[in-house]
Amino acid sequence: MSNEIEALNRFLHLATRHCERIIRSEKKINTPFQFDEDVFTDHADIITSRFQQLQSILGEKLLPSLLDQLGEQGSGYPFIDMFNRAIKLDIVNIEFPEWKSLRNERNRISHGEYDDLEFSEQKTIVVSFIEEDVATLKKLYIHIVEYALNSPTIKKVISEENKHYIASVIYPDEENGGIQNAIKP
Repeated sequence: MSNEIEALNRFLHLATRHCERIIRSEKKINTPFQFDEDVFTDHADIITSRFQQLQSILGEKLLPSLLDQLGEQGSGYPFIDMFNRAIKLDIVNIEFPEWKSLRNERNRISHGEYDDLEFSEQKTIVVSFIEEDVATLKKLYIHIVEYALNSPTIKKVISEENKHYIASVIYPDEENGGIQNAIKP
């Protein structure tokens, strides 16, 4: 297996792992039990961190790798050009301004812009972040991996192990939850 194919598989695996851990923390935050401030903040921090890592893997690693495998403008091209090429090929399903907006809100939360607010206000902001921004990023992740799994060029280089892992996160049985169950329509 070539280094480029190994890298693509590694990026798919990492993106899936981050998405899976976001889902796990979301489930804990969304339980009907009331959490104390520390427990809620710990899970919010995990979600914010994994959100940032997932967005970074998708934009900085996975998209360039997918485009390279397709013989398109991937690695070494300006991000905006690469992203626009991914839009044209339907690898991504959001526009660049929305991508930037996701990054900006994550930065506001993770850099403590809301730290001076009361806990109830912080909780409202974090819940909104999860319901809107995190849901958008998960939908983008699904779109990208479904593109990869359905592309004749890409699917043949994805390892069977990765295909099974991605499927277990995106299409799990009902009792295990997973991304399709975690995304609100």
